[in-house]
Amino acid sequence: MSIEFTCLNCRHRMVADPADVGERVECPECGQTLKVPAPVGGKLTQKRMPRQDVPPLLDPNYQGKP
Repeated sequence: MSIEFTCLNCRHRMVADPADVGERVECPECGQTLKVPAPVGGKLTQKRMPRQDVPPLLDPNYQGKP
């Protein structure tokens, strides 16, 4: 069984071994580095970084006047 996925940069179709899930590979067409995704419907999931509270960019009381 192999994992088929597409380069996000050039849309080149790629194939990888399931043992390579999460590993970084280089697209042979454009050189973009990307991670081998888990198979669709598979039990493997990509870990996400926990969301950190981000302060607002503008003062919530800002009225658009100098």
